Amino acid sequence: MMQSKHGTGDTMSDSKKILPCPFCNGKAEIYMHYPPFGRRVRITVRCTQCRANSGEWGMIDKAIEAWNRRVPVKDEYEVYG
Repeated sequence: MMQSKHGTGDTMSDSKKILPCPFCNGKAEIYMHYPPFGRRVRITVRCTQCRANSGEWGMIDKAIEAWNRRVPVKDEYEVYG
């Protein structure tokens, strides 16, 4: 499978800006996977440091949306009551 780095969120509009990695705060980039035999291109947002990723998506917007989704952090009171 061939891969190419598509770029980062630095030049995208704010709605499509790629947030830093939620695990290590590293820079994230978009990778496009080109499978053989004309299969559909798969897009992943991946951290350049810890290699965490968004999973594979068929559209750049969906990959960025998945990457940027964050679970709210609960404080100790909400967790333990």
